[in-house]
Amino acid sequence: MSDPLYQRFCQQKARAGARGILWKLLYWEWLQIWQDSGHLDERGRCGGEWVMGRNGDIGPYSYDNVKIIRVETNNELANRGKRRDAYSGSHAFEAPAAFLDLLNAVSRETNS
Repeated sequence: MSDPLYQRFCQQKARAGARGILWKLLYWEWLQIWQDSGHLDERGRCGGEWVMGRNGDIGPYSYDNVKIIRVETNNELANRGKRRDAYSGSHAFEAPAAFLDLLNAVSRETNS
C-alpha cells in the first residue's frame, strides 16, 4: 500500500514491537485517534511535535490506552517510572506506588 499514513502506522507498530510493547490498534483506529486529536499533521519525535503516548507509559498501544501528547510530555511521563542506577548507568523499573500498595495488601492477606 502506498498511502504514506499507512506507512507511518506500520512504522510505529514495528517500533513498538521492537521495544516489546504489545500493539492492539487497527489502522482505522490509529488514524481516527490522530484525526480526532487535531494533530495528525504535527506528528513527530522532535520537540514541539506530537506523539501517541500510552497512559502511564505502560500497557499496550490500544484504543483505550493511548492519547496524543507533546513529545516533551511523553518523555517526562516515560522517565517517571524509571530511575538511574548510579553504578551501572542503566535504567531500572520502579513500580508505581498503587501497584506496591496492592502487592502489600495481598501479601498481608496471605500472611493473615
